[in-house]
Amino acid sequence: MKAAASSLDLILNTVSASHQLSLYLPLLKTNGTLVQLGLVPEDHDVSQMALLPTRKTIAASMVGGIAATQELLDLCAAHSIAPDVQLIEAKEIDWAWEQLMTINKDGIRYVIDIEKSLARKDWLPSESTK
Repeated sequence: MKAAASSLDLILNTVSASHQLSLYLPLLKTNGTLVQLGLVPEDHDVSQMALLPTRKTIAASMVGGIAATQELLDLCAAHSIAPDVQLIEAKEIDWAWEQLMTINKDGIRYVIDIEKSLARKDWLPSESTK
């Protein structure tokens, strides 16, 4: 994190688990903004001194509607912004969860390939367990 200090204009924070925003504020440049998009169950502790000298801002937004979502997707497409994802089958959910809870050093998001998962009849629950 020290190597990235004061290097970002904007942080879009989508983490919805308990964490402290104050850990990420040093990454922002002067006039940088951290936008909280994930709903967090606990309060954040932020010192004003982490904000005032360099005019950093913390903002928040509720989930937008279809128009706002499309605007964000258009912005991402225009600037080639995409998440790092790995397609997995439903049978790999436990493995993916383990990755997220232990390693995930690269911040990969796991996306379940529903079509491929449904095609694997040997993995689907039997009628008696539904």
